[in-house]
Amino acid sequence: TALIDARPANSSDALDDTVSYAKIIKTARAVFTAESYNLIEYAANKVGMEIMKTYPKLKSVTVLLKKPEAPINADFDYVAVEETITREEYVELAVE
Repeated sequence: TALIDARPANSSDALDDTVSYAKIIKTARAVFTAESYNLIEYAANKVGMEIMKTYPKLKSVTVLLKKPEAPINADFDYVAVEETITREEYVELAVE
């Protein structure tokens, strides 16, 4: 989920006034498949941080990452982690 101020696009109907969902998905896939991750928490954070870096118009992004075959001795469809990064958090974390 990506949060953006949609008012400019609402009045202009121009793609330049928003962010392409297709491009966000392409970025998420590229980051997720670029390397192997031990933790889904870490992978979700890497995806979210790259999305915030690539699309400065976003106010926040929420990444929901599901792992259907986690090494847990229990019956489940998947385990999941949800990571939300705001623009303020991104700026703070990117500087460190």
